[in-house]
Order: sequence, then C-alpha cells, then structure tokens
Amino acid sequence: MKNKAFTLIELLVVIAIIALLLSIALPGLRTTKTYSRRVVCRSHLRQLGLGASLYLDDNLQTFFARDGESLWLPGMRNSLGELDTVALCPETKRNVNNSLQQALSEGSNLRGSANRPWVLLTAEATASAGGDMNRLAVVTPDEPDEPEPTSREPIAGGYGYNGWLYSGENPWRTDDNDAYFYDRLTHIKSTHQVPIFADCNWIGSYPKNTNRVADTIDYTEGEFEAGVTEHAMGRFLIDRHGNMKVNLVFVDGHVDMLEMCDLWTLQWHQGATANTDIELPSN
Repeated sequence: MKNKAFTLIELLVVIAIIALLLSIALPGLRTTKTYSRRVVCRSHLRQLGLGASLYLDDNLQTFFARDGESLWLPGMRNSLGELDTVALCPETKRNVNNSLQQALSEGSNLRGSANRPWVLLTAEATASAGGDMNRLAVVTPDEPDEPEPTSREPIAGGYGYNGWLYSGENPWRTDDNDAYFYDRLTHIKSTHQVPIFADCNWIGSYPKNTNRVADTIDYTEGEFEAGVTEHAMGRFLIDRHGNMKVNLVFVDGHVDMLEMCDLWTLQWHQGATANTDIELPSN
C-alpha cells in the first residue's frame, strides 16, 4: 500500500489558508490587546482615586500635602502601600527597566512619554549606582516642581496629579494663584468635574483652562514646560492609547477617557470655567 503524502501544491494551499486566517485574526488580536491595556489603565487610575479617597477620610477631608521631596507619593503610599504596579500605565510597562537604567546612569529624573514612564530618582538609588549626587540637585527658582531626591528607591509612573488639589505650603503657591487651590474636599462643588490623576509625562502639573496650545505638539512626548506656565496642560497631551484621548480619574471616583481638547472644559482649579474654543494642532 502506497503512503499518501501531501503534494507541493497541497502544501502551498494549506500555507496560503493559514496565512489568510492569520491576516484576519491578528488585527482582532491587536485590537483586543489594546482594549485590555486601556481597561487595566482605567483600573489603575480607579485604585489611585481610591487611595486619594482613603487619604481624605484619614485627614479630615484635606488633600495631599505637597511633600517637598516626593510630592503626593508619601500620602498615597500611606493609603495604598507600594505603588510599583498601580502607578504605571500598562502602555509604559514594557519600558520600565530601560527608563530606570537611563535615569540612574544619567543621575537625573526622567520625564515620561506615551510609551515610557517618568522616573523619580532618589539619593539612595543614585549613590548605589555610582551617580553624582550633585546632579540630582534639580530644584531651582524656575522649576520648584522638580522633586528633590529622598531616601527611598526610585519609582516609575505614568500618571500625573492635579497640583491645584494640594493643601498647605507649596513653592508654586503665591498671592496671585492662592484662590485656585482646592485644599479640601468641602471646597469642591462638582466632584465629577475635578480630575485627580490623568495620563501624564510627569508626576503632576497645574493646568488651567486658559492655558495656550503650542503651534506644534509631538503627541508621543507631550509638552514639558514648568508646571504652572501657560503650557501646563501640555503635560497631559500624550497619545498613549492610540486614539488621541486621555484617561482620568475624578474626585468622585469615576474614571473616564476624554478627547484632549475636552481637558480645557474641566474644573482643574477653583474658579475654572469651561473653554470650548480649543483647537489642537494635527499630529
């Protein structure tokens, strides 16, 4: 009895059918993976919102005090514990190790992007990496929002805090903008309109609805001027999810994904009014 075997033509037909099926299935798989990462991102933001709520309950409804060394991180750690997971958007997770190594080798904090986390370095981590401690002295009169090193390990993150929620003393707080700060939960009338955290290329910012839009924007990197300049909103203008939208968690605990231009309609600070005339430059 002769052994039956595939002919060359039959093998080519089978290979062609498999290739066709893969071409149909792979886009769907990519879409599913993208959607799942968005869901995880929203979950992380929801947990950060919960941590902020727990902090409010434990501190007489007062928002995070701005820690001079590491901003909102100590308060959030007290509420949630370690932040290694929830502080990261899954779109940035694949580049965590490279970003940490780059920051340590350069001896300076690293801003983030759509696919790269920001890195806040610490004195201890830089010393152990052989870095020059003087290079971490990044606090200058023009950039008071750049945190000083602390004794903790470096942390990587993908979300930025709404700086107008900080309570108490703050290098950014002046007589001119004191009325913008919320300080306490009781000062917020529409909690569903006030963001706490959002996709961001740094640990936080102080956006206003009057912020200007740059003539050109690289939506992979966003803008990175100092936190209270007229371009402070630019830190949130990163196309992390491939749809020109930003994930945010609000004071009332709900999470939403908004068009970038809609960021100007939110109540980031006291006295904010919706700005619907924003036109962003094309990508």
